[in-house]
Amino acid sequence: MRKDHENVLVIDIGSGSVGLGLVSNYKTGSKNDSKKNIINFCTRYELEYTNEVNFGTSPEKMLSGIENSLKQIPKQTIDKIHIFLHSPWHVVHTKQVLISDPKKINLTKKLVQKTSESEIANFTTYAKTNLHGYDQLTLIESTVPEVKINGYIVPDPFNKKVDGCEFLLSLAFAPSNVVASIENLCLKFFALNKKNIKFRSATLAFAHVCGTLYSGSNGIMILDVGSEITDISLIKNNVLNFGVSFAEGTHDIVRKISQTLNTNFSDASSKAHARFLGILNTSLSTQIDDCLKPLEDGWQKSVANSLAKAPKNEIIPKTVVLICEESAISPWYNKSIATDTFTQYLKTDGKFRIISPNTDALKNNLDVHTDVKYVDISLSLLCISL
Repeated sequence: MRKDHENVLVIDIGSGSVGLGLVSNYKTGSKNDSKKNIINFCTRYELEYTNEVNFGTSPEKMLSGIENSLKQIPKQTIDKIHIFLHSPWHVVHTKQVLISDPKKINLTKKLVQKTSESEIANFTTYAKTNLHGYDQLTLIESTVPEVKINGYIVPDPFNKKVDGCEFLLSLAFAPSNVVASIENLCLKFFALNKKNIKFRSATLAFAHVCGTLYSGSNGIMILDVGSEITDISLIKNNVLNFGVSFAEGTHDIVRKISQTLNTNFSDASSKAHARFLGILNTSLSTQIDDCLKPLEDGWQKSVANSLAKAPKNEIIPKTVVLICEESAISPWYNKSIATDTFTQYLKTDGKFRIISPNTDALKNNLDVHTDVKYVDISLSLLCISL
């Protein structure tokens, strides 16, 4: 009997953890194609902690994290694997590309593809010289989410005679050695054809899903706070218009608490979770809040400095979608965004509307098996994107 769904393994690789989700993904065209995806199993494995961040040694820790996570999966047939990469495991490049000619041109998919290939080659050359660790790249995603003719987005732009056009090109690259190592590790566990192992950008997936779920006419800003890196994405019309990253994340909070209380990372992490869940005693809570104040100021300034790199005509959206790799620490970032100081840094009027997605809010888009006790937000959104 032909299955109406595929068993998809989602691997969510962040800067400090690896998440796994087993998903029943209902096929388009089946009688249940309107049925929501179902998460049947999930886990998140924290990578080995270090006092100092060293991404040079991180690939080995990341691969070890994937292997340890894969060992926990219940035995069953896996049809496909989707591997979502966050920073620093991939880089996203978006660019507005112009095609023009004194004579009218026949705008075809082939012409856009050929122009895109030129941009891919240009970025690959640039990365070899300017991006440390990205000298040998594999293209994992290439999409053209919008095409404009005469300044207007045209849903069906091809096979038309035009003076020219402008299209948005979204590219995602990953270090070739990282892609090969992860792929080989997956093949060690599962008898799959390589074509059924797909690498994807978490940044682009979040842009599409959050844009669809939350974006209004003025777009959204996504703050994807990882363990070591924060990714910022500006989304308009469900499309990533601008993205930037900086090396600060949830582990900085735990490190600061660890230093202040003179305790180990594990204990500091537990105290951080207790503080932001509101179950820590008043004295310790006050001590933690005081020690984190300089960190809050620094993170706010880093966001502002990062957004200063956006094109001058780029509008900073008022709606902020906050996604935290370590969900329990999300309230700290929520509070940081809600302050007047944050608004002042961004030179915008009025308060931000902050959305912190949770699994209850995503029930219209995703089902969770009753045996699954907890699914983090990053995994939930990525499972919706399948």
